Order: sequence, then C-alpha cells, then structure tokens
Amino acid sequence: EAASQHPDLFVGLTLAGLSAESRKRRLSMWGWTYYTLQRPFQTVINNPQRALWIVVLTAGLLAMFYWRSSMYLTGPKCELMGWTLPLAKGCGQMVKLTTTLILLPVSRTTMTWLRETPLRRIVPFDDAMQFHILLGTLGFVFAWVHTIAHINDIYRWGDPRSSELYHAAFPKVQKQPSYFELCTSLVAVTGTIQLVTYSLVFVTASNWPRRAPWMVNTSLGKHLNNFTLIWRVHLLTVVYLASLLFHPMPHIPDEQNEWGHSDVWVWVGEYHL
Repeated sequence: EAASQHPDLFVGLTLAGLSAESRKRRLSMWGWTYYTLQRPFQTVINNPQRALWIVVLTAGLLAMFYWRSSMYLTGPKCELMGWTLPLAKGCGQMVKLTTTLILLPVSRTTMTWLRETPLRRIVPFDDAMQFHILLGTLGFVFAWVHTIAHINDIYRWGDPRSSELYHAAFPKVQKQPSYFELCTSLVAVTGTIQLVTYSLVFVTASNWPRRAPWMVNTSLGKHLNNFTLIWRVHLLTVVYLASLLFHPMPHIPDEQNEWGHSDVWVWVGEYHL
C-alpha cells in the first residue's frame, strides 16, 4: 500500500500515465485540436532555421505562381481556354523553381563548402536531404496539376466549336489544330516525357508504396527497396532536364522574354554553373 502511494523511481518512470493521457487526448476533441494547433509552434520554437526557410520557399513559390499566372488572367487566350490556363502556367513556373533548387541539397561538394561559411548560422544545411525530399514532393504535385490543367486547355484549344475564340487568340495562325496534332506536338511529347520521368523518380524514391507494410516483404517490395534501382531511376533526371529545354513554345510571343527566347534555359543552365 505504501509502495502504491509512493512509487519508487522505476515505477514513476513508466509510461502508463503518459499512455492514458495520450488516449484521453485522442478521444477528446479539444485535446486533439490543441495538440494539432500547437505542433507548428513547437516546430518553429525547436527548429527556427527550418521554419524560416519553409516560409522563404513558400513566399518564393507563391511569387512565381502569381507572376506567371497574372500574365494569362485576361486576354483572348484566357477566354479560349478558361481559368485552367493561368493555373497551368503558374504551376509550371513553380516546377521550374523546384527543379532549380532540388539538386543543390544533394550536391556534396557544394554543401560541404557552404557548411564552412557563415551562412550555416542561418540556413539549415544539415537538413539538406529533407529539403530535397520536400522539393521533390512539391514538384511532383505541381507537375500533375500543370498537366491536368493543360488537358482542359488542349480540349478547348482543339474544339471546332471555339473556332472564333481560337482565331482571336492566335490571329496569325490560319488553321486551328486538331486534337491529334496537339497531342503529337513537340510541347505535348516533351511534357509527357517530363511527367513520366518525374513520376518514376518520385515513386521509386518515396517511402510509399515501396515501404508500405503490405509491400515490404513481397518480391516487388524487395526490388523497389534496392538502392541501386533508386539511383539508376534518378538518372532519368537528365532526360527530364533535356526535355524541359524543348517543352516551351518560344515561337509564341507570350512564351518569349525580352531576348526572344524561352526562359527555361535560365533554370536548366543553373546546373552547369
């Protein structure tokens, strides 16, 4: 009885009370709400550098999206294709930004040099791999949204019923292209190559499904968890970058910059600096 009133050190360090409190928290709506809301604040307090750079990355992505999509919010092209055109353009610009940054965290020589600079007090270089995974996930989501939005654009672009809107959007083009011509164009082919290669790289490197409980012990799961496979599939990034160079349409005025070329070379050229 005395022991139950005054438990010794071993009994006091058990997790029985913590487990009970955890169960209460999961059963209580207010407890679950408090636990959910306080987690971001705990992350900021415990990892201020990581929180700062997530804010910077989010601001950069939103700026890229707004800058690019605002060019297509009005005008004959938006009337032809609808709101999915600025959505696709904005997501495409965010893909360019994530593509520019994604290889930096896994560049060992560059990261080793950066860790020796005063920037290490501001930038969490030790979280480089987590940053790489975050960028890969964001790029994967943006790429699929970009593609799905463009599917609607292609449908409206080749719709014979929108002939007047098409000629208003592209006055210098005499013939409206068919769906077959649009789907077999250089833009569509390179876009498909990019989406397939990016998806293969992302899926083979993701914890799901290759580390899912129902997959790990299967022959396919063992094959997917092979690091050699992940590394070889990651080499498809070269194909992705090459197709990215030919994906835009520089012959269309809206796809040109002040030098008369697409801006993709700026983003891809970062890897050769």
